[in-house]
Amino acid sequence: MDRLASTLRPTASSAAADRTESSSASRSGPSELDALQALEHIYGRPLVADPTVPDEREGLHPCADPDCAMCHGFGFVRRNVPIHHEDFGKSFPCRCAVGGIRQQRIARMAARIPYGPEGYTFDNYPPQGDQVALARARAFAEQDAGSLFLWGEVRTGKTSLASCIARELLTRGEDVLFMPVPDLIEEFKQTFDHERGQLTTTQLTDLVKDTTLVVLDDLGAEQVTEWRRDLLFRLVNHRQVLGKRTVYTSNKSLVELESDRRLGERIAWRIKAHCEGWLVKVAGQNLNDLEAA
Repeated sequence: MDRLASTLRPTASSAAADRTESSSASRSGPSELDALQALEHIYGRPLVADPTVPDEREGLHPCADPDCAMCHGFGFVRRNVPIHHEDFGKSFPCRCAVGGIRQQRIARMAARIPYGPEGYTFDNYPPQGDQVALARARAFAEQDAGSLFLWGEVRTGKTSLASCIARELLTRGEDVLFMPVPDLIEEFKQTFDHERGQLTTTQLTDLVKDTTLVVLDDLGAEQVTEWRRDLLFRLVNHRQVLGKRTVYTSNKSLVELESDRRLGERIAWRIKAHCEGWLVKVAGQNLNDLEAA
């Protein structure tokens, strides 16, 4: 029995050999390079982008130099970064196209502002409109920080004043996003539908969070759900924390919005803190009546 036990008990040399074999097997397993090559085989393309190779996914770009040695006329390049890097797979404008691409982007942003490029500006705002609110909006546009909350009755000029601010900043070359809140929520819903959505949830979130000036028009007109309230809180909170400028318009005061639970206390408090010194009531004549006259 003792002889049988001794034959089954591993010796020091055999245990060491087992550890060596096990270690050797572990080392011979798939390496990071093996994993990367396997992914490249699945995707059918290299997964580490070379900035000297153009990003051809979108085709030739009208703003790019067709003789550019960097992008070869495609207008975008990708950075040579590891697969786990945050910029991996992202496209960046080539230096030959960045000016033209920016002008195109400004034109697209201007098209989203109500009434397009033909709408009101600080220079042609009707004198029958609220001139006190107009002066406050102009003063806000001249500032480099802070946010503004415009509220008042329907059709008194809140959206028009927000449009004036947006156009003013666009002329200075600033990034501007003008979005009615109900439309913004619909855009986020479409990100869950890969056939309808043009942007991913992350792309749209980054756009709203990081744009220099965002106009959130008609706040409180959206139907209230917990998901929508949470979405608005995250966007408002992020812009407040980073000091990003935001213009809010609403038919109701913050007190009214909070009391009818359309926003909730958390969002109302964030907006109030974000817009300290810039809570402006818009009164006066119905601007739609002026246009019809």
